[in-house]
Amino acid sequence: QKASKIVEMCGLAQNSGYRNSPMIAVEMAAYGGGNNSSSKKFTDDMYREKLSPVLTLTRVRNVEDAIAAAKTTLYSLGGIGHTATFFTQESGVSEGVTKFKNEVPSCHLLINMPASLGCVGDIYNFGTNPSLTIGCGALAGNAFAGNLEPEMLIEEKTLLSVRENMQWFKNPPKIYFKYGILEKTLSDFVLEGLKRAFIVSDPMMLKMGYVDRVIRTLNKVGIECSVFTDVTPNPTKGCILEGVRAMQACQPDHIIGLGGGSPMDAAKVMRLLYEYPDVKIEDLYVRFLDIRKRINEFPYQYKKVKWSVMIPTTSGTGSEVTPFAVVTDETTPEHQKYPICSYSMTPTMAIVDSELCMTMPKTLTAHTGFDALVHAIESHVSVFATDYTKPLSLQAINMIFEYLPISYTQPDNIEARQKVHNASCIAGLAFSNAFLGICHSLAHKLGAAFEVPHGLANALIISQVVQFNGVRNPYKSTPFAQYKSYVADADYGYIADSVNYHLYDNSRNDGTTQTLIELLEALKGKLDIPKSIKECGVSEQEFLAKLDEMVVAAWDDQCTGTNPRSPLMDEIKQIYVNAYHGITDYDEQQVVVVDAALRAANKQEVKVAAK
Repeated sequence: QKASKIVEMCGLAQNSGYRNSPMIAVEMAAYGGGNNSSSKKFTDDMYREKLSPVLTLTRVRNVEDAIAAAKTTLYSLGGIGHTATFFTQESGVSEGVTKFKNEVPSCHLLINMPASLGCVGDIYNFGTNPSLTIGCGALAGNAFAGNLEPEMLIEEKTLLSVRENMQWFKNPPKIYFKYGILEKTLSDFVLEGLKRAFIVSDPMMLKMGYVDRVIRTLNKVGIECSVFTDVTPNPTKGCILEGVRAMQACQPDHIIGLGGGSPMDAAKVMRLLYEYPDVKIEDLYVRFLDIRKRINEFPYQYKKVKWSVMIPTTSGTGSEVTPFAVVTDETTPEHQKYPICSYSMTPTMAIVDSELCMTMPKTLTAHTGFDALVHAIESHVSVFATDYTKPLSLQAINMIFEYLPISYTQPDNIEARQKVHNASCIAGLAFSNAFLGICHSLAHKLGAAFEVPHGLANALIISQVVQFNGVRNPYKSTPFAQYKSYVADADYGYIADSVNYHLYDNSRNDGTTQTLIELLEALKGKLDIPKSIKECGVSEQEFLAKLDEMVVAAWDDQCTGTNPRSPLMDEIKQIYVNAYHGITDYDEQQVVVVDAALRAANKQEVKVAAK
């Protein structure tokens, strides 16, 4: 629940100033100092409150009194055991820290870290392993601070200070780009000792002659080819397993993904499952907080299929350079889409030949181009964004704003096609390392529920997501040690300034979230993209019937974890409803009245009403 809702439920205050407060701070001396039973109950309830934005505060005179109060609270409320945290402006192991370490009865003693995440290893301190256990009290003799192992029978304390973990920038070893380079690049494969290719594509690529073109080029240099062209627009688990069986018959030493995002995603997963037949595809769906620390480890060594080569024929997914793949599990309700991610799936080579995208239809050009734009925008504001990724994101944004409308209106313009194709790949490099946000989370579920093309789904939602993220002081931001302060609103303004300067030579530095939204909506107009989900032909009754399922699935999507603002489910619902109606100037003080059952029964319009 929001802090404001808890305040309202408790009857603590009716002051409108509490409306957007990120947390509730309750001073125990003020509320719990009396001897009457109701006062004591309130004190105990507030001290015990955990999984909500409630912070209890007790005034003390010095460190000694603070430690004594902490010990008293831990003993009296049964919280002894797992974690206690100490905030100080002193550096190093000061006298106060030493007293805290020696006297407070907890296994993990955290210095200047949030207690809720400080013990989950490799977030705020990379000197400890992840620990999700909850002990019953160190003094009770049965608490432990790590995963259960024999040595945990020995009681010990761990003192942890904030230490920022290393970050990374990983990309394919080889990226070749230019108009008309396909044959030359493929001909060089023989120099690498490659002999048997497995080409993964779709029926359209086969019909257009692209598959035969690759086969002829490889055959000329003595490379045998086997082909799988049954990839569906959203590759399913069954499709991928069928491809793996085909690979087992021909035993290739390299795999080629040719087409849009679907064949390339399918090729990545096929390679993994062919190399390691004991791996279950369902295990790859398991989500993670840090891509480098997984419950289910992805294999990294490829001995049979040494190379993974991606050749994009659309300009949008960036899949040719990413460690990601999206798989549709047709055995689940609503055919859920699952993003799979591991740097072990990063391609060996990307061939970015813009000649292959010259025949893209106008609608596909617009949708895939917007997908690339959203990749760039979300990676720029992600909590994982770094000095290495932000320049790539911004360059891709500027290129797409300038050249995507030209590609749409002048499909034979080689320069424009090449620029958008390159921008798609550049955005892929950025989000491979910075990851994405809730626009993709919501788009994944919208696409699965209503068969909306992925790029279009992103276009329909991005303005509402920018508005949601682009607030000055959100009450709940995503926790990540390197993300020290909330800057999404400033980032959006910086993007808007850059685009305005790039397009119009406007050097003003007064861009805002609203400026970026206006630029996005103007670009949609140039590309004839609908302004709302409703305009795409999705009926309100059908939309509301599936809304709650989409909300839960989007909140649980892998991309949500790196969005700068951490959303509540009600807020995701609000974004969906705003996107359905094309509302881009929503005031968070308003409430949209949504009752799926009532609307389905009465077929009433969704109303926006000030509370």
